[in-house]
Amino acid sequence: MDNQSNEFKKHSKTGSVISAIGLVAILVSVILFIYFDRKKQEKLISKETALENINDTLNKTILKLDTVSNSLSTTDSLLTADLRNDKPASSDTNGITLNKNSIEKYKLIAKVTKGIVFIQIHNSIKEAQCTPLKVSLREAGFSVPEVMTFDKYSFTTQIKYFDEADKYKAEEISAIFARLFGWSLPVVKYNSSREGVLPNGQFEIWIYVLKPRRFPQASERLLSPEDLLGLSKSDLKIMRNEIYARYGYIFKTPDMKSYFAEQPWYTAKYEDVSQRLSSIENQNISLIKKYE
Repeated sequence: MDNQSNEFKKHSKTGSVISAIGLVAILVSVILFIYFDRKKQEKLISKETALENINDTLNKTILKLDTVSNSLSTTDSLLTADLRNDKPASSDTNGITLNKNSIEKYKLIAKVTKGIVFIQIHNSIKEAQCTPLKVSLREAGFSVPEVMTFDKYSFTTQIKYFDEADKYKAEEISAIFARLFGWSLPVVKYNSSREGVLPNGQFEIWIYVLKPRRFPQASERLLSPEDLLGLSKSDLKIMRNEIYARYGYIFKTPDMKSYFAEQPWYTAKYEDVSQRLSSIENQNISLIKKYE
């Protein structure tokens, strides 16, 4: 009897211990659940805070971009006003010379933008044709004043820059022009030491034609016989006469008169342009005639 009673007590104690362990395990599980749940909530709160910070940063960035955009519009307005009321001191094929009394303002504008792009067009081109170019340059971060007309019988269509550090920007301008008009303008560095030119940030687009001539190289460098290979007699005739047409020669033969009348860059002006031809052009004319 005593043995049975002892055995019963033993089992009761064991059961109590097991129950206690079970309760402790449940309690520990609850504590761990609460702990990790809080951690999870903290992470969510941290993520929400991070997202709020990102949104706040984005909003600030957008505001800054709006400010920059407004700044560009303001500088363009200032420049346009300057050029209407205070024209550059001079403008020739060596570049635009700025007035002394406004050059400091130009320097400041060149610092807060990618640079100032002066667009100089031949009087045969309508200013409205350059509107897409102005808009695209401004969207790219350049400041563009009023387009100016240059009344000269001929000049080279090109982009001028004056500081070697600005070359890549000039190439960017050329790429924008190419995207709009289908051909790239040559990029040429000019002397920045002369008076009236910004030390950096000044760019000039000189546009004699928006549609290029077929054979501009005939006026730009000495041709070799290899340059003429593969060209028909008709092509050679056009190449030779393009040199004369470049200076506004009035053609007498019906075929050339008709052909050049359809070219947007050509304007008939002179009965004789022989005195205007360069040494390179005269030599190229002689070479072309041999193969023509």
